[in-house]
Amino acid sequence: FFLQVIPVDVSDLPAHRQGHGFITLDFDLDFEGDEVRELDDLCIAIRHLPFYPIERIRTGELLGGVIDEWRIEIELSE
Repeated sequence: FFLQVIPVDVSDLPAHRQGHGFITLDFDLDFEGDEVRELDDLCIAIRHLPFYPIERIRTGELLGGVIDEWRIEIELSE
């Protein structure tokens, strides 16, 4: 699974990510380092978002280098 955060201003990104226009907060298969919570019959992993203004969030599943499994973009507005 991947989580891509697209900022309002790309200059808020680290220099090595500005050309991409987003920062990726991927989830490892074992969710190491992520906060994991159990809810009834499922578990959720929590990733903390950056503090700069965010334009949108893109998430989905990457299988074999292909993002075609599923993909969602969430537009954020004030």
